[in-house]
Amino acid sequence: MANERGTRLPDDWQLPEDYRRAATKLGLDEVTIDWEADKFLDYWTGVPGARGTKRNWLGTWRNWCRKCIEQQGSSARPKPRQVWQLSDDELLKLAAERSIATRGLSRAQLVAAIEARH
Repeated sequence: MANERGTRLPDDWQLPEDYRRAATKLGLDEVTIDWEADKFLDYWTGVPGARGTKRNWLGTWRNWCRKCIEQQGSSARPKPRQVWQLSDDELLKLAAERSIATRGLSRAQLVAAIEARH
């Protein structure tokens, strides 16, 4: 997404796979990555004027993730939702990402399986 003059983050932006890999490489887990991606979108689409334009959105994302990691010990940082707080669709997505078979599992069993691989 690099541009000589800079671009705004689109309102319909969704986290690209290379951004997810960058966050994972920095040490963030999937739940935190999704949480931070939502915050990133809300923040950057709300910044007015030139401050809301960037030449390198991937670099901006990596810095956002680094700040998240630096703040993890801070009580000022909102805690990511726990696995049990995820919607059914989010649980299924997370299970698929972790290659967890879901057939026949209750919601509680699925949460336990995901947490065991966390």
